[in-house]
Amino acid sequence: MYPTGAKFKTKDGKKWEIVRVIKNESGKLIFYTCICRDKPIHEFKDFTESKMKGVELI
Repeated sequence: MYPTGAKFKTKDGKKWEIVRVIKNESGKLIFYTCICRDKPIHEFKDFTESKMKGVELI
């Protein structure tokens, strides 16, 4: 599991930062809410644990 504030780069070259970790009541990870600040209009996206495989931490 990655902490809030962790930064990573996806295969398409976008740089993302984890802004929120969402868990269920038992503490199991559901998804990460991330922000991409590469462009003037920031993009938010949710990443599941399976989508986080293969990303490059920066």
